[in-house]
Amino acid sequence: MALPAASNGGHLDLLDKWDDPGLLSVHLQHTKEPSLERPLDVVVLKARAQILKARIRSLQHTHDALAPRHNVTVDTELAGSRFKRKILLWLTFPINDLPPEILATIFHMVLNASESPQQAVLHRLRMTWVCNYWRHVAINDKLFWNVIWFRDSPPFARSLTWVDRAGTAPLDIRIDERQREEEETEDPKLTREEVSELMDALLAKVGTIRTMVIVLGTWAGSLAAMEKFSHAGEPSSLERFELHRSGLHSYSGLAVHPVVPQDPDESHDPIVLCGGVAPRLRWLVINGISLDWYRSPLSDLTTLDLRRIEMSDCPPLPRWLEILEGCPRLYRLSLDAAGPKWLASDVPSPRPPVELPYLREVFVGDCSLAYASFIFKYLSAPGLVCLTMMNMFSECFGPLFEALIGQFPLVRILALYHIAMYATDYNISRVTRLLESMPHIEYLKVSKVPPLVLNAFLEDPRNHRRASVLSEDPQPSEEDPVVVCPDLHVLTVHEQDKSIVRFTSGRKSLGSPIRKTYFSPINLILTTQEFEDLRSSVIDIEPLTELIVLTPEEQVIHKEMLVSAELENDELYGDAW
Repeated sequence: MALPAASNGGHLDLLDKWDDPGLLSVHLQHTKEPSLERPLDVVVLKARAQILKARIRSLQHTHDALAPRHNVTVDTELAGSRFKRKILLWLTFPINDLPPEILATIFHMVLNASESPQQAVLHRLRMTWVCNYWRHVAINDKLFWNVIWFRDSPPFARSLTWVDRAGTAPLDIRIDERQREEEETEDPKLTREEVSELMDALLAKVGTIRTMVIVLGTWAGSLAAMEKFSHAGEPSSLERFELHRSGLHSYSGLAVHPVVPQDPDESHDPIVLCGGVAPRLRWLVINGISLDWYRSPLSDLTTLDLRRIEMSDCPPLPRWLEILEGCPRLYRLSLDAAGPKWLASDVPSPRPPVELPYLREVFVGDCSLAYASFIFKYLSAPGLVCLTMMNMFSECFGPLFEALIGQFPLVRILALYHIAMYATDYNISRVTRLLESMPHIEYLKVSKVPPLVLNAFLEDPRNHRRASVLSEDPQPSEEDPVVVCPDLHVLTVHEQDKSIVRFTSGRKSLGSPIRKTYFSPINLILTTQEFEDLRSSVIDIEPLTELIVLTPEEQVIHKEMLVSAELENDELYGDAW
């Protein structure tokens, strides 16, 4: 039979498309599981696979004989036969003939591929439901149970059973208050007694706890958790500790940073973290509660994240500088409405900033201009790659942008959220000069920034250098314009007005277009026409489906950041929690 001809184009990727593992995954997700009513005849399925193998060999011979030309019929049948055989091999694979240690390794691969802690919990449950052999292998594998998310109700029977099954394996634990049911009007809060009983059960294994993440909604529960952990004995394996008091807090944009109201029923002395001893602690997050900053173990950290701490409870500046000096390999510093203690009447310390050569990521948010300047004054991080500034809207932050000029020349990701700045020529010069001092910016993330900030990306930086700014009659250069941040090609837009369209159109006209734009569906500011103009001014645009998940481009940069800080093999920085 004569085969219809096909051009060299059009079907070149057909075989690769049907060989994509993702396609098999989607098919299997929609395939009904075998049951007693729908048994599989393995002998018949293996025979079909053998027939397809012979057919594939014949089709492959024909395909090779036609090369470099491509035939639609041959390629389609070859792709279909390969896909069908792949399904049959999957259905007939004798997985239960594998030794327990090999099957356990496969189980761990499934868990490691989980996209969230919730999914990992479901994977564990479902794998123990398949058959007696799988259940036996799973229950006898200590590392299968050592990552435990407490979201069941007190007395937490399921989660504590997993703790027992983990034996002496290192424990990675997250405690969350469960979400309310449909008939409930409020999220249920754990009481002090419930938290105390849970911590007593967990801390019997305090020496095996590697990660402890606690998210509670009340002062009483948070204090109970901290106090129990402080008196439990030495957490010799603890590498990561997080405590989040997630209760509501008031905010005053005119304050140094948000006020975190104390529970009127609680009065307590600052708590010593881990009783003052945590030899392996490297990752610390404290949110909405304070510590004894002098006796807590705060040295050799690689991540330090402080949030929503009352100014009176923050560490004094001398102690803050000691903490930074004691963490020479600090990789990530996040200060959200928290940081060193500061009063407007304080006389600035004349001492130089702390050198942090491994610091790659800094987040500063929810603070005044004076306080943000105070924070950056004592930081020296020439290797910084990712800089985020958020919720700086109580006054004009132009002076802060000027103060940062030349401080972070290696920044590749710049995130600006809710920044206030007066629309003046001097401010646009400040922003332009800051951007010129960050020539390697590849990725910009914005939300509610003034148009002036975006317009600075369209300026010729030569017209804003110090001599030009001070000149009474600055003259634009007659040469070809210089593009500020020439490597900028990726953009994430959360919530921004039509100034974002002018920005993307302007970059395109300068010959440096935005190649990839992630656009949040919650952005309802743009009209339909403005969104179409945005779409036409960038090369590719995608919806931002997950607000806190790194995009592929960010993941690449963050991996390179870890390599540069010698943390690429550190399991702490591969954790989904």
